[in-house]
Amino acid sequence: MRGSRQIRVLHLIASNFVGGPEKQILRHAQRDSCAEMEIWIGSFHDGKDKPEILQRAEQNKLQTIELGPGRFVPESVFELVRKLREKGISLLCTHNYKANLIGLLASKISSVPHVAFLRGWTAEDFRVRIYERLDRLALRYAQRVACVSGAQAKQIARVRGGRSAPVVIPNAITLTTQPDFEFDKCALRRGLGIPENAFVIGAMGRLSPEKGHRFLLNAAGIAVEQVPNLYLAVLGDGPERQLLEARRDRLKLEDRVTLPGFQRNVIDWMRACDVIANPSLTEGMPNVLLEAMSLGTPIIATEVGGVPEMITHRESGILVPPANPATLSEAIAELYLRPELRLKLASGAWKAAQRYSQKNQSEKLRELYADALGCVLSVESRKEASDHAVVLPRISVVIPVRNEEKHIAGVLRAFREQDYPADLFEIVVADGMSTDRTADIVTQYASQPGTAVRLVQNPGRLSSCGRNAGVAAANGDIIFFSDGHCHVPSPTLLRDVADLLARTRAGILCRPQPLDFTGNTPFQQLVAVARASWLGHGRDSTIYSTEFEGWVDPSSAGAIYQHSLFEQFGGFDEAFDACEDVDFNHRLHRSGVKAYISPKLTIFYEPRKSLSALFRQMTRYGRGRARLTRKHSESLSLTELVPAGVVLLLLTALPMSFTYFAGIWAMIVGAYFAIVLTETARLLRQAGIRGLLLPLLFVTIHTGLGAGLIFEWATGNRRPQAQVPSFVRSHDRSTESLEVPDGTSAPQEIGTT
Repeated sequence: MRGSRQIRVLHLIASNFVGGPEKQILRHAQRDSCAEMEIWIGSFHDGKDKPEILQRAEQNKLQTIELGPGRFVPESVFELVRKLREKGISLLCTHNYKANLIGLLASKISSVPHVAFLRGWTAEDFRVRIYERLDRLALRYAQRVACVSGAQAKQIARVRGGRSAPVVIPNAITLTTQPDFEFDKCALRRGLGIPENAFVIGAMGRLSPEKGHRFLLNAAGIAVEQVPNLYLAVLGDGPERQLLEARRDRLKLEDRVTLPGFQRNVIDWMRACDVIANPSLTEGMPNVLLEAMSLGTPIIATEVGGVPEMITHRESGILVPPANPATLSEAIAELYLRPELRLKLASGAWKAAQRYSQKNQSEKLRELYADALGCVLSVESRKEASDHAVVLPRISVVIPVRNEEKHIAGVLRAFREQDYPADLFEIVVADGMSTDRTADIVTQYASQPGTAVRLVQNPGRLSSCGRNAGVAAANGDIIFFSDGHCHVPSPTLLRDVADLLARTRAGILCRPQPLDFTGNTPFQQLVAVARASWLGHGRDSTIYSTEFEGWVDPSSAGAIYQHSLFEQFGGFDEAFDACEDVDFNHRLHRSGVKAYISPKLTIFYEPRKSLSALFRQMTRYGRGRARLTRKHSESLSLTELVPAGVVLLLLTALPMSFTYFAGIWAMIVGAYFAIVLTETARLLRQAGIRGLLLPLLFVTIHTGLGAGLIFEWATGNRRPQAQVPSFVRSHDRSTESLEVPDGTSAPQEIGTT
């Protein structure tokens, strides 16, 4: 390492969606950034919106660089040169033809070391073939080249002549415990609309010519004679979609072939399949096969590119020649007729997947960086990025829900895909007597292999009761609360929890919960802007703060706890229908338990979709705040009284207009709206033209809160305070504990693995 300067590695890729290569880059950046080395993400702004890879990177608090359109013009090269110098980039890594060519020229000008990555060539159309010829030129003269397979390395070695040999760095997959190869797929298929008794073949990938889906459809047309219940699901989108639909209809396979388009829950589809088929004509190292291998799903794949390096014929899959429907149909029929062969291939595929761990990929990448930079990475730094043996805490993710069938599957999937040992965390869903399919979906996930998912009943229906039911059933050393309608952006979230608890020794971890939910409507995005402002939520709250890291009052944002705190302080007060977490956090804070917040723990929540729904939510919060101040009088603040004042001002508008105090009343109302309009003007740049509706949202928020406060105070609702449950865990602790300054306990040697 040169002096004490931090190494900054920029990975640059031209990308319009997050596919396999982008996921590999993001996981590497999240996993391997450390004190000595920081991974940056760069892309080109070729479309209307910011590239999705940069959006994902920023959500995970990664450093990004956004360049103008990735055209092969001098401006693009010199813009990159300027960014490399401004940001102090130590090493430039580029991926695919645009980035490789522009990166090569920028590297020569800036003298920043350069590594060009080859992810694969598709020869999709004439234009792409021209670009790929330019890519070969860039790879020939690049300082260093990295490939995903040995087949690619041999191909590029010939292009590079006597220059340094390409380095092989395979793709990586998050590994899980050995799956149940014979689990019942019926419940999963019902949720996806797949016939339960079908023999299901799945294919996942971009619908473009080089992926060979037309040959798979032809093979299905042949195989139906031997496989009467054959069903083919082709996931993805692309230029060949209409041609494939036409071919399906021509083959009279309308009832046997579905093309559902792009699907985010690809893992669910894979688990629902009996076989995964990959009929590509060209490949590097397909991520879809790695995912299938890690799940233990039998594979049929064409013998192209790096596929033979991944799969051993008839041990971990069946390999067939490309563009050969007859041979492909024979393989489908054989697997249908021989379930024992399917079981053998599933087991072999899962064992083969163990070679593609993120640990191995990290070590190879760091060796490549060190070689390109001419430095030696310190032993301590290597430890930060490698899987050395430590004791991780057991974590229980507790999710209280009621009628969340729309979102619960996505939340469960996000937690099950966490980069955390599957046997060291569990998911406990406390269902508040849902009247939709929520419980069925949770039960379906509980029947699948992988991280344990358990369903417990919450007859009290309230969130406070659900939290208590979840804690009572939890076995973890750490309790992590989540809602059933949120977006979990980071696959390392649970590892970050373990790291922060080890580093800070806090009893509580707080997390930002911004409302920038994936798929927000324009109205919902406006609600997110309003709620994140000081006028929409308050100056002291940290719940929407995605920049600050440090010690805080946990009242508004505490969500992750040492399990021992529930043994010391009891659970959530079940007299609360809202703000039960604020009450619990206030009790802990008053008792001296320390709390720490970090942007790494960010989870995105969905805002309300209409003014009426927002008003009802705020009314519920207002009632909760009133109960909180009744229980803890010291928690009352002037800012909490303002919404009630707004409601009283509006209710007295007519009578006050006929009194001597009409002028004073008008001045107060005018001052309120002046504040609203001033804050609206400040937010217009962020909100755009729709920001003109912000005053309506602010009034809705304030009147909803005020109405709830007044109603709760006026009704004199003094029902007996519910018993605050105490919790005594019956399970054995497998980790020793030590006392921490705030009176809580934490497992020894918590860190990353």
